[in-house]
Amino acid sequence: MKPVADIYEEQLIAEGVLTPEKAEELKSRCRAELEKAYEGSKSHDFKIEEWTSEQWESVKEGAKFDEKTGIAGDRLRELGLKIATLPDDWSFHPMVKKIYETRRKSI
Repeated sequence: MKPVADIYEEQLIAEGVLTPEKAEELKSRCRAELEKAYEGSKSHDFKIEEWTSEQWESVKEGAKFDEKTGIAGDRLRELGLKIATLPDDWSFHPMVKKIYETRRKSI
């Protein structure tokens, strides 16, 4: 399976939006920026206040959501299980498998 980023890059080059050189330059800049942020994260002192905002307060406090969707609960569970199930004929990173297993268990 080809990564979506590679497919999109090829499309942009084919359409003349990017040159291969410009695509490489953009990828290099992104990698450098991500690496810089990663290195900075190692020494950053995270505080819970930085991770919360007013919009999330109601969720944190257990806000009740409208459960009327017009779709039967059994159908929602069925769709949720399909979305949270990885194909058997592919090989996935163990962490990805764990994330999907956790999602399935929560349904």
